[in-house]
Amino acid sequence: MQIAQYLEGHTTRTDHVLVWNSGPIATYLADRPTTNFPYVFPLTIDPNEQEATARNLLQKWRSRFIEDFDRNRPKYVVISMDCVMFGRNLGQAIRQFPEFDYRLEKLYQFEQSIGASAVLRFKGDPAEEGRHGG
Repeated sequence: MQIAQYLEGHTTRTDHVLVWNSGPIATYLADRPTTNFPYVFPLTIDPNEQEATARNLLQKWRSRFIEDFDRNRPKYVVISMDCVMFGRNLGQAIRQFPEFDYRLEKLYQFEQSIGASAVLRFKGDPAEEGRHGG
């Protein structure tokens, strides 16, 4: 798998990575730590299409994801653009998750495409900035 090979070649075993996809296979194959949310499915639900209870649960999941993302800042974020959930690709789903979208815009830069995935690299040093909520 190209993404796993790329992550293995561009990170150390202690660097966190996040693969925004339907499953954790690339992170597993690269043998790299990830967030506490290896499956992004529950984070991609459209909050506008849910009843109040589901929106509250979604907000709790997203808050926990952001806390973990800030605490364990990934060196790389890989976004699978061809994975579709709830009728939109995962790139579109990020736009409906403003706290995550903001962090990607401010803290990451596009490095390259691998197949239908965008590889983003953290602009700073994750060991220094990622541990205190940057």
